Amino acid sequence: MNTNHPPYHDAKSSEDWPLELVGELGAALAPVAIDAVDRAMLKSRLMSRVQRGEEGASTTTIPRSDDGWERFSARVEIKVLHRAPDATSYLLKLAPNATIWPHHHRQDEECVVLEGEIIIGDTRVKAGAYHLAPIGVDHVPIRSESGAILFLRGAMPSVRDLDAWGAVKHALK
Repeated sequence: MNTNHPPYHDAKSSEDWPLELVGELGAALAPVAIDAVDRAMLKSRLMSRVQRGEEGASTTTIPRSDDGWERFSARVEIKVLHRAPDATSYLLKLAPNATIWPHHHRQDEECVVLEGEIIIGDTRVKAGAYHLAPIGVDHVPIRSESGAILFLRGAMPSVRDLDAWGAVKHALK
């Protein structure tokens, strides 16, 4: 085995690995015996997935309505649209004079202002505008004087991401 490979711990996926390394790893794998019950169960699950795939993937449409909104904070409501392993899509409805306090981003967060206007720090962001808060960035307060509806995709907001001290400092300004 060639051991002169550079470290691959920074590779985002096995697709980033050199083919030679992938071949060596594949050669080192040993086949595993599957008993008849496990084989039948595995075949049944695979065939079920194939059948669902042949029927076509379903889509989801959520009509505009006042249903499904939940309280997120004092003047902010949230409506979760879709949860996936890597990100959540949701709407935030900010009432007039609402503030989202400083918070930390555990992953990229994309935002489109659908209605109204928000102020991020000193920047006014109007309906139709896009905003990206990259992973690791501490977000300054977001506020809306007249109210707004935002579409966001990223990590599900959590109280643990709020910067309580940042919120206190901002409130004391």
